[in-house]
Amino acid sequence: MIRKFILHNEKEAPRRTENVKKLLSMFDDIEVFEAVYPSNFKEEDKPIMDMIMKSRLGNKLDGYVYNYITNFKLLKKCVDEKIDRVLIFEDDTELISFNTMEQFNLITENMKDIPIIYLGGRYWHRSNKTQDILQTDAVLFNNSKVIKELLDYLTETKLPLAMDMLLNNFCKTRMNRLYIKLFQCPYGTRSTIINR
Repeated sequence: MIRKFILHNEKEAPRRTENVKKLLSMFDDIEVFEAVYPSNFKEEDKPIMDMIMKSRLGNKLDGYVYNYITNFKLLKKCVDEKIDRVLIFEDDTELISFNTMEQFNLITENMKDIPIIYLGGRYWHRSNKTQDILQTDAVLFNNSKVIKELLDYLTETKLPLAMDMLLNNFCKTRMNRLYIKLFQCPYGTRSTIINR
């Protein structure tokens, strides 16, 4: 079974709520995981913030920091609850076409051996021939081992990068991945924290 989560905070990102409802209607077993913003930052989030501040992004008002905290908390939940497979959506992710759900079912049933499958994001071809996914719209982690390894990587790394880029680096250096675009965030959408 794949646990499915949408990262969303209805109070702080109300313009994305309609899109979240569309995602919720696509799956019977999808949950909203509350995204962390300055307004709902809790004492329990402080150790994650301190870890970030020591080595990474530096600006506590930056949307990247809160996105990182949200993803870190969800990955930790997966490890703690021994969740084997997890699919994570951004709250502005949209279905590309009506055929996508059939393709989604084929992929999730037949590609369980691939540790990480990007099901949406922005794919960049750089001049040095590297191929990077620098925006993650939907990503499937296919086993608990990869989830734990990613959580450990996020704890250890000193790179001052946003979550999408850290995941890209993790995949390039440690893990096989596949990119199949079934979902996407519309061009021009920006962080609901940065644009306050």
